[in-house]
Amino acid sequence: MAASDSAINITQLNSEETIPMIYDERMIKALYDSEVVRPLANDKSDMLSGAGDSFNVYTRTGFTTPTSALSDGATIAVTGVVHTPTEVTISYYGDAKQITQQSYDAAFPFVYDGWNEDALKAIGELRDAKGMTELISGASSTVYPFTEAGIHYTSSTVDADARMSYEQILDIRKAMFRNKHKCAYALIEVGQEADLLQDSRFTSIDYVENKSVPNGTVAKGLGIKFITTNSVQTLTENSQTVAEAIFLSEQPDTFIFAEKVAPSFRMGRDSPRDLFESWVYFTAFGFKVVKSNGVVIGKSVI
Repeated sequence: MAASDSAINITQLNSEETIPMIYDERMIKALYDSEVVRPLANDKSDMLSGAGDSFNVYTRTGFTTPTSALSDGATIAVTGVVHTPTEVTISYYGDAKQITQQSYDAAFPFVYDGWNEDALKAIGELRDAKGMTELISGASSTVYPFTEAGIHYTSSTVDADARMSYEQILDIRKAMFRNKHKCAYALIEVGQEADLLQDSRFTSIDYVENKSVPNGTVAKGLGIKFITTNSVQTLTENSQTVAEAIFLSEQPDTFIFAEKVAPSFRMGRDSPRDLFESWVYFTAFGFKVVKSNGVVIGKSVI
């Protein structure tokens, strides 16, 4: 078997590129610094400690507020409880690189930590992308900004003025609260953050935490922690670029993450005759929205 055309070879590793680099804890830090979605999910990885690549999370309905007072000596009626399963499915992800024997002997020990760091960062970004996709597909509703007439824009009417606003977020917060969810987190795109920073209700210490102003960011407002991230997905609607911010409940099990295989690295040769090494990194995980009323998409033009 011949080395891949993409294999790193000796001509790509000159002395300037092989200066030893020490990363120590920076490798692990790279993983966690590159993701914001997974920490907001309820980690159920312990449910995958045995065999299997999926599991069910159950939600319950049937517990309502009793409406009638009980008379002395009465027998309490029995009502039903419904357990509804939601399946969390695990998928495997990975990538492979190759390096020739000459390059390995001359330089690889000096750049190996750098490869590990970049791989962990890529896994973190992948987790964010998969998590955001699941949040969008599992959300209960989508809320657009208001027009000057006081009605919501739609996908066919958005224009350059359909910017994220205080009133839009109030409406999202209200909708979630009526479904018995308290909005705790908002994942927003930097363009949406820029629009909010032009509203004094997100920068004035009369409305938000003091640290929002000196940090130059929207930190917290309306009881919601705002997180600006490049993971927010965008699409085109009515010839406008629209960002899909995610508003998420603090209620447990609204959003699930489970990891079957932690980020792993492997290196070896396909054959003893091969004068090159194959380096592989991979992981296995899954996300699932269990309580859709706890997730709302906030769309706006950026």
